[in-house]
Amino acid sequence: MRDVRKDVTRGFATKISTALCKKYAQTFADRIEGQHWEDGIATLRLSIMNVHQYRKNTPSKERPRVYQDSDEEAASTEESEGGASREQDEYGCTEYAPAIPDSETPDSQEEKRLRLAELFQNSTPPETDEVSNLMSETYATQRALMNSKQRNLNKLFKDWPYLGIASIFIAHSHKLLGKDVNAIFQESLKNKAGIIRQYLKNCPIMKKKPEQLTAISRESKDASVTFRSKLPETLMIFKLIPLYFDENSAFFKVVAKNLTIEAILDRSNGYPTLVIRGSSLYDDEAICSVVLERSSMIPCKDVLEGTIVTFMAYYVFGYSYPSGLERTLEFIQRSLFAIVPPNGSKFANKKKRNANDVPFDAKVRKLAKALAEYSSYFKT
Repeated sequence: MRDVRKDVTRGFATKISTALCKKYAQTFADRIEGQHWEDGIATLRLSIMNVHQYRKNTPSKERPRVYQDSDEEAASTEESEGGASREQDEYGCTEYAPAIPDSETPDSQEEKRLRLAELFQNSTPPETDEVSNLMSETYATQRALMNSKQRNLNKLFKDWPYLGIASIFIAHSHKLLGKDVNAIFQESLKNKAGIIRQYLKNCPIMKKKPEQLTAISRESKDASVTFRSKLPETLMIFKLIPLYFDENSAFFKVVAKNLTIEAILDRSNGYPTLVIRGSSLYDDEAICSVVLERSSMIPCKDVLEGTIVTFMAYYVFGYSYPSGLERTLEFIQRSLFAIVPPNGSKFANKKKRNANDVPFDAKVRKLAKALAEYSSYFKT
C-alpha cells in the first residue's frame, strides 16, 4: 500500500482485506471459541491501517495513533467511488437497493402494483402464487420507495397493502437479507434459548439484580403453569437480555386489551415496537401488532411472529437501533438471526465506540464469548 501502490486509504485497505479474507476464509475469520462471528474483513482492515499509522509515526518518534475505523469515513469513501444501485448495504442486506430488471419499465411495475391492489381488495390470500410472484417482480420498486428520504409509511402501506400482512413482510425480509430469517430464528430459539436462559439466570452480572431476576423468573414460571406451555420459558430471554445489558425492554410493550389503535399509536416511541394487547408477554390470547413510526400497524398472529416483524423492520426501513436498546438488539441480531455484517453498526450514536473497536459492541461480544465457554453448542 505504502511503497508500491502509494495508496493508504481506507478503501484500498478494504479491498486488500476483502481479497485476503475471501481467499483464506478459515484463516482470517473472527471466531469466538470456534463459533463464526465475522468474516474478518473489518478486523484485518483495522490491523492494516494501524500498521500504516505506526510506520507513519514511528520515524518522527511521535506516539502512534490507532486508526479510527469510522462509518462516517466509510460513507465519504463510498460517495467518492460512486455507483448507482447497491445490492448490499453495510448491515448485511444483500438486496438493499436493486435496480429494476431490464425486462421491466416504470409503467409495467405500476400495472403490477395496481393488480396487487385489486387482488387485495378482492381478499385474495397472500399465499397465492400470483400475489407471491407479483410481490417478487416489483421488489426493486418497493425497495426504492422504502429507501427514499421522502417516504411516507401510510402511503406505502396504502399503495402496497400486502406489505401490511406479516407473512408478506417477512418474505420481503428474506429477499432483503438473502436468507430465510424465519427459519433461522425458529432454529435459534429451539437450540439456543434454553442455554441463554440458563446462563443469564446464573451469571455474576445477573446475581447483582436479584429482585428483577426473581420477578422475571416467577412470571415466566406462573405463565408456564397457567397456559400449560413451555413457550414462556423461551420468551423469557427477551426480558433477561435487556436486564443483562441494563437496557429497557422497549422492544415490546404490553397494554390493556381494550386499548384503541389510536391510543396505541399515540403512545408509541417512533421505533418499531411489538405491542401486546393482553395480560403479559406470555398471554396466548393476546392481540399482537407491530407499530411503525406512530402511524402504521402490522397485525401478527402471535408474539414470535411479532418479534420477527419488529426486528426485521429495522432492516426493511433502515432504522438505527434506539439508544437504550442497542446491545439487546445487536445480540438478537447476531445470535438469533445470524446477521453478521462485514462492517457497520446500527447503533444510533456511533461516536460512543472507541477507536480500537471492531464493528460490533464489546459487551455483546463478551456475552457471546461467555456463552461459548458455557455451552459446547455455541462453539460449533
